[in-house]
Amino acid sequence: MCAIQTEHAVRALEAAYDEAWNRGDVDALLACMTDDALLVDPLGRISRGRDEIRSLLAPLVAPAGGESTHKSEIVRVEFITSDIAVVDGRAHIEGLVLAPGEAALDRFHRFTDIVVCREGQWRIAQIRACPLERDQTSGAG
Repeated sequence: MCAIQTEHAVRALEAAYDEAWNRGDVDALLACMTDDALLVDPLGRISRGRDEIRSLLAPLVAPAGGESTHKSEIVRVEFITSDIAVVDGRAHIEGLVLAPGEAALDRFHRFTDIVVCREGQWRIAQIRACPLERDQTSGAG
């Protein structure tokens, strides 16, 4: 059972994910997830487990020749049970490099995370991101 079963605890986990991304700390990013996590990225690629997720995220979190930042806006947290929550939000990624040699992009995407309490800790079990969107306010990208 999780010591803290509140929306605040789930939001703190999501904030820790952003902080790890922004430091370029892939290990801390993965620590926010369960060992068997599932990630569907904004390009539709699917990764299962920390090793596959590391391979997918490491080049995005700390791309060669640049840095990306990730900021989540949590729209809603719904508890399915006392140890499972669904988180809906929107993420803004700046400095996103999708392939070596490509220019950095500024993109948004919507996401739904399934967050679970395991061994007394809240962790992200699934990340399901929607396709990338351009920054509609600045015309960038």
